Amino acid sequence: MNNPTRIFDLAYRQQELYPNHNMFASKIDGEWKFTKPSEFIAQTREISKGLLALGVKPGDRVGLVCESRYEWHVIDFAIQQIGAVVVAIYPNITDFEYQFIFNDAEIQLCIVSTKNLYERINKMFGTIYSLEYVFAINEFPDSRNWSELKEIGKDITDEYVNNLSSIVRNSDLATLIYTSGTTGKPKGVMLSHNNLVSNFIAAKEIVVLEEGTRGLTFLPPCHTYERTVIYTYLYIGVTVYFAEGFEKIGDNINEVKPHIMTAVPRVMEKVYEKILKTGSTLTGKKRKVFDWAIDIAAQYEPDAKKRSLIYNVKLALARKLVLNKFYEALGGNFKYIISGSTSLQGKIAR
Repeated sequence: MNNPTRIFDLAYRQQELYPNHNMFASKIDGEWKFTKPSEFIAQTREISKGLLALGVKPGDRVGLVCESRYEWHVIDFAIQQIGAVVVAIYPNITDFEYQFIFNDAEIQLCIVSTKNLYERINKMFGTIYSLEYVFAINEFPDSRNWSELKEIGKDITDEYVNNLSSIVRNSDLATLIYTSGTTGKPKGVMLSHNNLVSNFIAAKEIVVLEEGTRGLTFLPPCHTYERTVIYTYLYIGVTVYFAEGFEKIGDNINEVKPHIMTAVPRVMEKVYEKILKTGSTLTGKKRKVFDWAIDIAAQYEPDAKKRSLIYNVKLALARKLVLNKFYEALGGNFKYIISGSTSLQGKIAR
């Protein structure tokens, strides 16, 4: 299959190239459950049909307020493949910010993740003038659950969804992502399919991984950073594992043994601090060897041509005695840990 031109093409490309591939993995009742491309596509189409039955048209804005989890991506693709626009919103902003964004984007339907978000958004109906429907992903009493959309849309045909998908152009608006508002009111950044598609095609050139490798995600997909990363995973054929939460990242790394993960500097700082804390418990010769190995690591130069033969011998010994233990503690398979959002200290990167 040729390169995708719209974001939602990624799912159909996976189905064609890797039909038996585990596209996504989520921890449910203590076990990792996997989703194949055909299952993912079927779920996105069910949601698309429900949205259409409720009057969502190409170009309409649909709100998505949800943390990092599988359902976010089902809804993301479901909205896009009927030509509507995903308004991806952080789950932890203020009521005032929600009111402003919903009114500014003219959101008529919104899907949220939790009971708290469902209740907060519903209380704003009087001040959000375009909003007609709110659905929740989590199940709880006295709510409209997103599974209702499947029943609501049962009379919409696959042919109708296909027709709408076929007329979506790569220059069409795919998503609105609102800024933090630190320089005034939040501003909706308009991104087309091509804006994001060109990014993940370019990213593949620098991330050399194969279909079937594993990526762990925990950062919010409503931010363009992690969103583009996950689209890149899908383009390559990397299985996307959803971490159970920030506090479970260490456990999930040991279970999944990922080949790639994105992070922010604070996460990497914590890993570094934990390494140093381990060394601080050592005494005598072991402490000297540990400190020496950390010093060797701090001098590391990624470009092999710039490393001397003497340094490479020292590095090999430092790895054997100390450094490989930390690599194994991080699952032992990492090819990439990509840090973004702000600068990472050079010594930590090395």
